[in-house]
Amino acid sequence: MDSIVETRASQGVSAVPDQKFGGVRADVRDMLRLFARRKWHLVGVALLVCAVAALVLVQLTPLYRATALVMLDSRKAKVTNTTDVLGGLNVEIAAIQTEIEVLKSATLLGRVVDKLHLEGDPEYGAAAPSLFSAVVGQFRALAGSVIDQGGIPSTSKPSAANAARLRAIAVLSRDLSISPRGRSYVIAVSLESADPAKAQRIVDAICDFYLVDQLQ
Repeated sequence: MDSIVETRASQGVSAVPDQKFGGVRADVRDMLRLFARRKWHLVGVALLVCAVAALVLVQLTPLYRATALVMLDSRKAKVTNTTDVLGGLNVEIAAIQTEIEVLKSATLLGRVVDKLHLEGDPEYGAAAPSLFSAVVGQFRALAGSVIDQGGIPSTSKPSAANAARLRAIAVLSRDLSISPRGRSYVIAVSLESADPAKAQRIVDAICDFYLVDQLQ
């Protein structure tokens, strides 16, 4: 009688894990059925995500960096009075920082804007031309010519041109990066642009105007 009871008890203990595994298998089957019913929804969501990612990547404009190096004349970095010595001023660092400020000054950048006509470049703040703006521009030009013929001075056109020039200088100053190269007298002038050739022209113009000023 005891052996029969022990056998039944052992059979009852072994039946519990079988029921658990059976429940797990049933849950897996249910999940597979759910995925099978919703597979096209999942495929649609995946395709939508890929399409949005591709659209974002297409809209991103690649930027190119142009860099020019300017080497300062180390003979200019010298002490001019005893106050600098007594004050412990690092004259070399002060001289390099002074030249960096000259390179990114509004006066020098304004000459670059004038030479390359950046005030009309959409990348430097100029509005992209449209049909409406073209018509308005033609009307303003016609009105300006009539006013000039009548002897009345027109001030709207110069002020608009000056505003475009100042805007281009501000954008150029923002995008321009000027920094010394380590503990040397070399200064790196860098600019990022969507057009690599334009970035190189701007950097070269900045360095050319700076070198011309140094030779005068």
